[in-house]
Amino acid sequence: MIVCAGMPRCGTTLMFGALAGLSLGGATPKDYQGDVTKTHSFRPHRFAEASKAIFMFGDPIASIISTKKNRMTPGHFRNCGAGDLDPATTDIFSQDVLNYEKMFDNWMRRQSFDLICVRYEALYENAHVIASFFDDRYLYLKPKQPRTTATQDVSRRELETIRATYGNLARKVEAAPDVTIYRAAR
Repeated sequence: MIVCAGMPRCGTTLMFGALAGLSLGGATPKDYQGDVTKTHSFRPHRFAEASKAIFMFGDPIASIISTKKNRMTPGHFRNCGAGDLDPATTDIFSQDVLNYEKMFDNWMRRQSFDLICVRYEALYENAHVIASFFDDRYLYLKPKQPRTTATQDVSRRELETIRATYGNLARKVEAAPDVTIYRAAR
């Protein structure tokens, strides 16, 4: 089993499709039956049986804004370990209820399986490294598109709140290399 994990809105669905060999417009993670699993879980130990995994991370400010704009659903909250919260009444700008920092901290280290961690913003420049990590598996990457979410999508006050809430995570993400490979702890 290959695990495709990541912070929400940081390319996990794109990478899932690439690893699963899905053509453009192919199956979604929900209806795919194969050896690749997609997750936003902050608990990598749940996937101890994996042979390899990829963890996608990226700019948490853009990710949070995109989540608010596109993924405020009960299913998405469940996938992030916050299934007990109501998306309609939960403020993800002022509190990290979707566990973004836990995801980053828990995945960005050695696991019981081989792991490659990749910055979403550097994905295409490192596609060859990812393919090599997965034994030269062909990656069906869709053509690169610019991120459509921007800080202009929120008010100045909301942006200040997001930066205050996710500032520590933003510093960690900024300091992380674009690609890190961890070999399994054996």
